[in-house]
Amino acid sequence: MSESKALAPMERAKLALADANEQALTALAAASKSITVITNADGYQQCHTARMALKVKRVDIEKIGKAAREDATAFSRAVIAEEKRLVGIIQPEEDRLGVIQKAWDDAREAEKRAKAEAEALRVQEIQKRLAKLQTLPEVYTSALAPARILDVIEQIEGGLTYDYQEFADQAEAARQAALVSLRRSHVEAIEREERQAAAEAERAAQAAREAAEHAEQERIAAEARKAEEARLQAERERLAEETRRMHERRAREEAEQTARLKAERDAFEAQQAKARREAEIMARIAVLRGPTHLTATDSPVLIEQELKTLMGAPVRREDYAEWYDSAMQAKGDGMERLANLFEAAKAHCAEQQRLTAERVALAEQERAQAERQAEIERKEREAREAEEKRKADIQAELDRKSAEAAIEREAEQRRKTLRQQVGQLSAADIASIVADEIGVELGVVAARIAEIEHQDWAALSMTEQEDK
Repeated sequence: MSESKALAPMERAKLALADANEQALTALAAASKSITVITNADGYQQCHTARMALKVKRVDIEKIGKAAREDATAFSRAVIAEEKRLVGIIQPEEDRLGVIQKAWDDAREAEKRAKAEAEALRVQEIQKRLAKLQTLPEVYTSALAPARILDVIEQIEGGLTYDYQEFADQAEAARQAALVSLRRSHVEAIEREERQAAAEAERAAQAAREAAEHAEQERIAAEARKAEEARLQAERERLAEETRRMHERRAREEAEQTARLKAERDAFEAQQAKARREAEIMARIAVLRGPTHLTATDSPVLIEQELKTLMGAPVRREDYAEWYDSAMQAKGDGMERLANLFEAAKAHCAEQQRLTAERVALAEQERAQAERQAEIERKEREAREAEEKRKADIQAELDRKSAEAAIEREAEQRRKTLRQQVGQLSAADIASIVADEIGVELGVVAARIAEIEHQDWAALSMTEQEDK
């Protein structure tokens, strides 16, 4: 690793910007501290010159910094690419070994899971059989047949038929408890069957007694039903006679009502027919008055067509009967109204045409005026832009001349300073000062100073600086 790379980041940054002399920059920044306010044109020029000198130095420093940053970016990208290349050499082998190791770990984990599952199944089977043994007294209760309970007791008395392993003691205790409970259930089942047999005999005797009583009750009921049926038959015959007479009376009333309703309906239909005929004639008379929706703002052609249609409409006496005079009057009124409306519509149409022509002429004037105004605004805008460009060019030229004048004054001031100092310094001192000012190696400057007269040393130093 080179010496520059071994330095701290801040030291490397200072080294990259070493061409910018910090002491010279500090002195340049301090030179204008006395400027606090502008009171006249000379003060403005002095402030502008100082600012431009600072700006020139700042731009130079930013250019150096930008070049250093670009170099650092390229270096960083190169490091990343080299890092990826070197990692790519070993990472595939690392991944392959990781796959082998994971396969081993997965196999061990699968074995553990298989053993745990087998153990869980073994314990589950034992617990299942043990629970079944413990629930025998709940299943084989005294409600079952004694023979069935006895079969289960004989099976359990033969001992355990399954290897319960570590649960053997618990299974044996459950077997003994089941035997005790099942034997008690067996005794209770025998007693239950004996009670059921006695109850069955009692129910048979009771059923015989109830059958005899039921036969007697049936005989009595049969006699009562026969007497009731005779009474009901007489009542039905009486009701049938009353129903017949009622139907005859209702038939007479319905016939009378039907005749009355037919007469009323015929009268109503005649009245309705008359009303419909009158409504139709009134509607035709309304048509003879012409359309009422037309106004003076409608088309004269449309109104004229309606007038001609109304004039050709026939009015026959046989069609209107007693309303014939009203129909003729309605037709005359309608024709007169449409004729007046036709004249008003023609006048309105002419007025609208005149207004339309005036609007078109006005729109054309406004368009021409807008074009003239746009042309005036365009010329004014172009004139403003030209004036602004001229002022900007003048200001740029003034800034350039001010910067050149400031540089010239600075150079003149340095020449004066060197001329004042040159008489008191040796050739070696002069060479060292010139080398610091213009950034040239000390040996080169000393060799050139040795070739010229003492009084031209100051001129030489200024020439070297201006060449730089």
